[in-house]
Amino acid sequence: APGGGTAGPAAGDAQPPSESALRLERERRQVRRGLATAVAVPAGLSAALGAIMVGYYVYATMNSVLRPSDYAALRPGTSLGAMDPVLPRMEVIDSGARRAEHPEPPGLSCRYYRADANVLAVGRLYRLCFDGDRLARKDVLLPPRPATTETEPQTGPETGAP
Repeated sequence: APGGGTAGPAAGDAQPPSESALRLERERRQVRRGLATAVAVPAGLSAALGAIMVGYYVYATMNSVLRPSDYAALRPGTSLGAMDPVLPRMEVIDSGARRAEHPEPPGLSCRYYRADANVLAVGRLYRLCFDGDRLARKDVLLPPRPATTETEPQTGPETGAP
């Protein structure tokens, strides 16, 4: 070689990787594949479960709507059997806050239905209360008002202030 040094291997004379280098690369690929599986499987299952939950919520919402005209036509004393054709297949699944805010009348069992099919929020609810199998009471429950952070001064005869 010119300059008196020894020449390295020529570009075409590259040696194949050693057995240990091949094994190391194979193990690295296997670890990467395992890591990808460990992330992808739970993410996929979570996405599938989320889709099922959203699908059920939309289904339940659409099947718990009592049309306003049907609600208006219901009269106390009507039997549950006579109302079956107009009552939705399902009740509202998320009426807990309203139930707490408006307790059921003593001795009556109540059912809750949506007044509209808005899946993003629960607006008005219709509450039908039964004494046995007869409609005893019907109510419209309005959505709770959001709590305000400001407090208004209480004045007037209720507080004793002038």
